[in-house]
Amino acid sequence: MSREFIRFKAKVKGKSLSLPELERGYEEMSAEYRDFVRKSDFINFFTEKNGKSFLWHDYETWGANPRRDQTSQYAAIRTDRDLNFIDVPTNIYCKPSPNRLPNPIAVSVTHLSPLYCHEHGIPEYEFFSLVREEMLVPGTCQVAYNGINFDREVTRFGFYRNLFAAYEHEFANDNSVWDIVMLGAMIRAVRPEGINWPTNDEGRPSIRLEHLAPANNIIQENCHNAIDDVKATVDWARLLKKSQPRTWDFLFKYKHKKQLKKYIQMGKPYLLTNMAFGLEYQYTAPVLPLFYLRNEPDSLICINLREDFDWIKNEDASELRKLLYSTKAELEESGKKRPPLVKIKLAKCPAIAPLGVLNSESVSDRVSINAAEVSKKAGRTYKDKALISKAMEIYDIDSSFEPITQVEEQLYGFNFFDKADNMRLQEIHSNGIRFGLNKIVEWKDERINKLLFRIIAKSHPQQLSKEQLDLWKKQCLLEISETEDGNPNFENFKKMASEHIPDLKLRNEYISYVENIQQWLTQ
Repeated sequence: MSREFIRFKAKVKGKSLSLPELERGYEEMSAEYRDFVRKSDFINFFTEKNGKSFLWHDYETWGANPRRDQTSQYAAIRTDRDLNFIDVPTNIYCKPSPNRLPNPIAVSVTHLSPLYCHEHGIPEYEFFSLVREEMLVPGTCQVAYNGINFDREVTRFGFYRNLFAAYEHEFANDNSVWDIVMLGAMIRAVRPEGINWPTNDEGRPSIRLEHLAPANNIIQENCHNAIDDVKATVDWARLLKKSQPRTWDFLFKYKHKKQLKKYIQMGKPYLLTNMAFGLEYQYTAPVLPLFYLRNEPDSLICINLREDFDWIKNEDASELRKLLYSTKAELEESGKKRPPLVKIKLAKCPAIAPLGVLNSESVSDRVSINAAEVSKKAGRTYKDKALISKAMEIYDIDSSFEPITQVEEQLYGFNFFDKADNMRLQEIHSNGIRFGLNKIVEWKDERINKLLFRIIAKSHPQQLSKEQLDLWKKQCLLEISETEDGNPNFENFKKMASEHIPDLKLRNEYISYVENIQQWLTQ
């Protein structure tokens, strides 16, 4: 990200600049900017009055839990809606926090050294300040590859624990969110022409970017490195858009829950591409929307019309509920089937399309769907009150959140900060977070003081008194000792490093980093 791009965008807001003015504006940009962004793309973008762009981004983290594990790297590239570069890439590293140790498995996968990030990264508060500034550029659609369940959670929890609004970037300033992994999967299922579709090491079809990229001559020097992943994602998106522009435009139009609620009709069959359907049918099945959940108004319950489902009407709802959430291994062991119901979360950019995409016999054969038969079955099913009643009973459960004691994870299931607290938070963000503890000590929401203390302890420990610093160290030691199974602590980190980091240099740097943290916390 370049602040010069943001400044120029703000400067020309609402104005119509002449060609000479735009050419002069481009020439006044830095050499780095002009080396990366073509003059014609710059001029075309700023000639468009809507100023809308894609922000292709990716995170690397020190673990697999997006709510808890810290971020190690963030990379992003901004393009116009035709996927031309309009700003220089962002590539920043985050200084690890001492309250949680990086997982050696993540170190091995990303090839990132926590010692390097400690020496060259920026504190988490500054890190997410930059991410937020980039995501809040007006007209930004934030896009990731298979990031709706991970990267978006990393962003939300990163903003929350640093006392920024956790959701504002997703809707303010005409902004939005998208994910293209299921777009590619749907194209593979119904419109595969023009793209090479690879298999994995086991010979099974794969939609992993690390397999799709080389199969289509997309350069990805180091998968699981954020900047390389982002560049590969943009090239993959260009291929999808070029090969199947109508599918691209359709799923982009209906990426938001508001548009989807207007589009989807109860009792009308659709085609859904979802990982739950498995590889046998290209992750794709005909589904019939039945109802929205009472306690989750953006969650739509559908039935898989490919499957036999009459049997569920005579089964106990609690037993069906258990089967619905059983693992594949548990089902195989019991010899029972999973109820053919699927929950579509409209806020997670589902790939749903009309049955009309099955416009040829070859397409229908590929996904084993006969549109005429599906339509007849849908009509009969939607009139089956006993079936729908049973489905409602299965999902009629308490959806309340389990108690969360760690303040950094108290985002979902808790109230938003009120207006007065938010106004005072804006004051602290404006004046400098490092002075926050001395500015305001009374908040309506008790989470804020706790989070504020942790932010300053991570980013500006020199601002803490000796008593406060000792308290912070005790908290870090406690949190590391109480880490859940599968994550490192001071007793097992060397063993885990030996097991999971084959690169000797990377392993030694990891061990050196943890030993330094241990020494600092216990001195």
